[in-house]
Amino acid sequence: MKKITKIPKWFLYIVLLLIAIRIILPSVCLWGINWALANKMENYIGHIDDFDLSLYRGAYQLQQLKIKKRNSNLPPLLAAKEIDLSIAWRALLRGELTADVTVDRLVARLIDSEKKSEDQFGTDEKKEAWVGTLDVVIPLAVETLRVRNSEAYFTNSSLGQKLAVSLTKANLIARDLRSRQNLEGDAVSPFEFEAVLQEHSKIHADGNIDLMTCPNRIDMDLVMEQFNINSLNKILRSYIPIDLTRGKLDVYLELASAQNITKGYAKFFLEDGDVIANDQEYDSAPHYFSEIGIGFANWVLKKQRNKNHCQPYSI
Repeated sequence: MKKITKIPKWFLYIVLLLIAIRIILPSVCLWGINWALANKMENYIGHIDDFDLSLYRGAYQLQQLKIKKRNSNLPPLLAAKEIDLSIAWRALLRGELTADVTVDRLVARLIDSEKKSEDQFGTDEKKEAWVGTLDVVIPLAVETLRVRNSEAYFTNSSLGQKLAVSLTKANLIARDLRSRQNLEGDAVSPFEFEAVLQEHSKIHADGNIDLMTCPNRIDMDLVMEQFNINSLNKILRSYIPIDLTRGKLDVYLELASAQNITKGYAKFFLEDGDVIANDQEYDSAPHYFSEIGIGFANWVLKKQRNKNHCQPYSI
């Protein structure tokens, strides 16, 4: 029998060291990220519940990310069920170290209020602090970004209405965000976005964006159909003295922007629109006169429509 060669001790030590590093690395990363989320921002604080490492595919996952306003009982400004970051191997073959990022169940909550301590937009934090926080969560340039099953809410806490404006079932995918300059020709990065506004009206947008130029170039189309405008009545009345009591709105938008010049068009189609209901209540004199003025304009357009025998049209 051939004599079995003994495994060198130094090799065993290296294996044991790698195993030990693999065991403790997630805990170290969890602590480091939570420390940064707690200290890099002045007005907001963040936290993640867990950090998982997937060495076999060069990836890691952050679970239950939350960023909220310090010393407040407001819901988190940003929350995500999971953020998955993996090395973009196709870009690595071209000599670029970039990442494919998937964000699952991202929820953003924007809050307006008469009290400064109860509003929440994130604008009271320095831009450098947000950039530093993002660099901790996603330390590599993003090659492909996917956002799945996400939501955004806007409300005014002074109105006592929990969810005034909602954007749900949002999905976004954007490709070739960093490697565009290595593609042939004047290529740009394609993106596609879809969501549901106020739980009933579908929004779809697609186009191309170029993040490698400054200012960025963008070319996009957007469609929103069958939106019930009276679903925004209460929030609109808090900012402008107008009631939209009835109507379905379709919006078609196309725009292109490059070198600080933006061109495009928007088409709005309002079906069966009305601004004054039979049981209308008025909050103030400006509200009353605004309603009367817009109602009169609406009546004139309807009369003109009937006179010319055209398709239904009103504002």
